[in-house]
Amino acid sequence: MSAVYDANRFAFIILLGLLLSACTPETPASEDLSIEVGDGIELPVERHAAPGDTLVLWLPSKFGVAAHQSVIAEALTERGLETWIVDLHTGYLVPTMITQSLLEFLPGDIAALIEAARTRGKTRIFVMGTGSGARPLLAGVRHWQLAHPDEDTLKGLILFHPTLYAATPVAGEDAVYLPVVREMNLPIYIFQPDLSTTHLRVDSVSKALSVGGSRVFLQRLPGVQDGFHLRPDDHLHPADHKARDALPDTLARVVGILGKIPAPQQAAPPAEPVRKKPQPAAVGLQPYTRTESTPPLALRDMNERLRDITDYRGRVVVVSFWASWCPPCIKEMPSMNRLAGLLEGQPFDILGINVGEDKATVAEFLQDVAVDFTVLRDPDNQAYRDWKVYVVPTNFVLDAHGKIRYASVGAVDWEEPDVVDIVRGLLSEPPDR
Repeated sequence: MSAVYDANRFAFIILLGLLLSACTPETPASEDLSIEVGDGIELPVERHAAPGDTLVLWLPSKFGVAAHQSVIAEALTERGLETWIVDLHTGYLVPTMITQSLLEFLPGDIAALIEAARTRGKTRIFVMGTGSGARPLLAGVRHWQLAHPDEDTLKGLILFHPTLYAATPVAGEDAVYLPVVREMNLPIYIFQPDLSTTHLRVDSVSKALSVGGSRVFLQRLPGVQDGFHLRPDDHLHPADHKARDALPDTLARVVGILGKIPAPQQAAPPAEPVRKKPQPAAVGLQPYTRTESTPPLALRDMNERLRDITDYRGRVVVVSFWASWCPPCIKEMPSMNRLAGLLEGQPFDILGINVGEDKATVAEFLQDVAVDFTVLRDPDNQAYRDWKVYVVPTNFVLDAHGKIRYASVGAVDWEEPDVVDIVRGLLSEPPDR
């Protein structure tokens, strides 16, 4: 009898499970759309549907669509926000991870995506993007505004650590923003991780975005690295996980904030064109062509000794701006150590300027990473601004007279023969040059 009883009980449990599953609503599944834009291009869209008139149009970064975007999008649907994840790279058949690919994304085509959403009943649209992906995003939004005067469908923009330079800034020169940056008048919310080069200049980009009338909100994320919402799990720190887990609720709150601000029904006036198109910084150590005098530099080392750049006259000096959260900075340090060893005994020094970090953080880093040169701290980023640095690492090479002769935006292999020859050449120059 017990066997029969157990069999009946098992059958009952199975039946009950089937009944409960039939009564339990399933998690909404995504739907694949294909939106046709100009020249017959089909843009793949992963639609996470939600009822209502609100839509988050999520455009990719230069790295393309990330796996975790679907997870965030599903969480947004649970909060009543329909989300479209647009795979522009696949639609245009261009490679990811190359900033140049972003130039292929035409403003009219992005405007067509906005219009396709509007014709599907989405009349409260928020456009979201990351990093340099904000460039085509702004251009597309601007295009739609100009083509649809008297429409207030676009309610706001959500940007993660946007990069909006017209070209990679050259070391020691003022950065130039894209003209469209000054043509924005929609409300904008910026998420800015602190462990990112862009956080050092986020106030400047916020100011530029407000020129056309945009109300800009800025949320700093302490201890979080850029791309926290897109990176694979094994590339995230605890603070990144925490920020990403909170993101669906945070985005729902942001949509509520932006949605309460009256959206403009007209595009902002056109910005004045850039008088001279900036040339992007070249890769590697390049001759420094600026004629201004060397900026001031007086910072304390890890022993609290004040070091002034003028004290190094008569010596060739490499001034390198870096941060502990910057992988390229860490990667170039061993070659800097070896260059210092190679030139030991000669009038040569390396000054590593740590940007924006406190002394405890720098000290902890130096316990784990061997650094055979002097480290100075720039906790308030004053030297970073004075030397017009926009990217870390950025390096300057000064001759014995204290004049900047070479510079690089990005890491340098300091053991490369051409680089060693440059430094040796400066060391061999006559003192009365």
